[in-house]
Amino acid sequence: MFAPIWTLPSAKLLAGRHDRIMLSLMQDAPLLVSGILDHARRWHGNQEVVGHALEGGLHRQSYRATAARSCQLAHALTDLGAQIGTRIGIIAWNTHRHLELWYGVSGIGAVAHDINPRLSSQQLAYIIGHAHDEFLFVDITFAPLVAALRPQCPSVKHVVVMTDAAHQPEDLPGALIYEDLIAGQPETYDWPQLDERSANALCYTSGTTGNPKGVLYSHRSNVLHALGVSAKDGGNIGARDVILPAAPMFHANGWGIPYAALAHGAKLVFTGRHIDGPTLHSLIMEEGVTLALGVPTIALALLEEAERKGDVWPGLERFIIAGSAAPLSMIEAFDKRGVEVVHCWGMTETSPIGTSSAETARSAQGSHAERIAARVKQGRPVFGVDLKITASDGTVLPHDGQSIGALKVRGPWVLKQYFGAEGPAVDTDGWFDTGDIACIDEDGFMQITDRAKDLIKSGGEWISSVDLENMVCGYDKISQAAVIGVPHPKWDERPVVIAVANPETQVSQEEVLDFLKDKVAKLWLPDTVIFTDALPLGATGKVQKSDLRAQYADLLQSAAS
Repeated sequence: MFAPIWTLPSAKLLAGRHDRIMLSLMQDAPLLVSGILDHARRWHGNQEVVGHALEGGLHRQSYRATAARSCQLAHALTDLGAQIGTRIGIIAWNTHRHLELWYGVSGIGAVAHDINPRLSSQQLAYIIGHAHDEFLFVDITFAPLVAALRPQCPSVKHVVVMTDAAHQPEDLPGALIYEDLIAGQPETYDWPQLDERSANALCYTSGTTGNPKGVLYSHRSNVLHALGVSAKDGGNIGARDVILPAAPMFHANGWGIPYAALAHGAKLVFTGRHIDGPTLHSLIMEEGVTLALGVPTIALALLEEAERKGDVWPGLERFIIAGSAAPLSMIEAFDKRGVEVVHCWGMTETSPIGTSSAETARSAQGSHAERIAARVKQGRPVFGVDLKITASDGTVLPHDGQSIGALKVRGPWVLKQYFGAEGPAVDTDGWFDTGDIACIDEDGFMQITDRAKDLIKSGGEWISSVDLENMVCGYDKISQAAVIGVPHPKWDERPVVIAVANPETQVSQEEVLDFLKDKVAKLWLPDTVIFTDALPLGATGKVQKSDLRAQYADLLQSAAS
């Protein structure tokens, strides 16, 4: 049996063993993101990138123009002092300029650092400082946010607003203007032949426990991931596809779609700032979208808009749902409209594709109910990813569909060590503990059954119950607090606070929420604060959150939105 590719000896070790190892006579070239852009320009130059511009209207440009503008940006960055390894922060929606940044920044060997604007201001300042971003590219809608953050970000030397001079925001006087910056620059660039293992992109987790953690991707990992997510049993992406990624590019490496689309010549359709049902529906109808991607809440909004309009999507074939579990009713609703739901699982640390619910020859022969049951699961690993589940003592559990354990993953696009961390994030055999609890059946279909450490997943984003508890307890009228995830009909889960007030103190839900609103992202704000005389404690003095979850399981089931 061949050893897994991540355990093979290095080329240096093999060099002295020619008596035992025959080297290949094949050509060799580094796997670089600039190679994807060059391929798109040469062989799919007329393909389109289209999307809502923040200045208004639809913007269209070819891949040939995208490549030219990416080269202009590369020259501009070099003129401003960007070098190999320079971190360049990006706070932006999915637009043509954002796409140009991914390729222009990576092409010169710098690192494109996508930043999630939905995080709290404290987390944003921490991320920019931890990454030591020297540039900050921002959309006009985020100008007020960046103006408030700028004093907390001493590493940032240049702020560039991604617009033209006519739309320069007043909030950032003196900032550079994107269109002025690239104007007049050469439309070609002699891309350096970098080591394919050099960094090209950086994303931070949502800060599930403590501060957010950085995941530093390489050219090699992103190129391989683009091939994996494009495979037939992944996203099944080809040159005839029209792809609408409703997943923001700042969410989990853009799900790899900005790389995969250009690698295969698929048309890209961007939503701009409006990721809602009406916008998605109109783009699908007008642009002939064949593949859309998003979290369940986005998929639900699209279904509701189509129901209101009474329309049938003429070209939509597949909808990839990830971020959190897609309910059976949602899969069936898409089926009725002739759209296949492809259920995927992954995380920022896995670039993110890990598994896909594409059918096997055996599962396709099952009854309709059996096939749907398999598609509700998170799916089988794509080539390049390996999974296992283990018991608490590390014992590997069988793939029998019943055994439940810690889900662990490894592969060439899986995290080895967090950016800036002192030690590895994997064990001695290269396995990364995802923090999820899962089971795997005999056909290889994996299903997430629970979540470790009481994390809450709402709308595809993780929320830390521990961090919320600490913040609630920082209010002087609260003595104890527990935060639990309660099932919600739209958001999968929402945080609920169970609090004990200080003796002889009057406190309301509104007071607690008002205390929190400036300390956490809007997504993290609890739906409800419930006051109680005491929290249930176990034998070791820990709060029994399982009891609280059972007690309040139906609390939000009737919530409208």
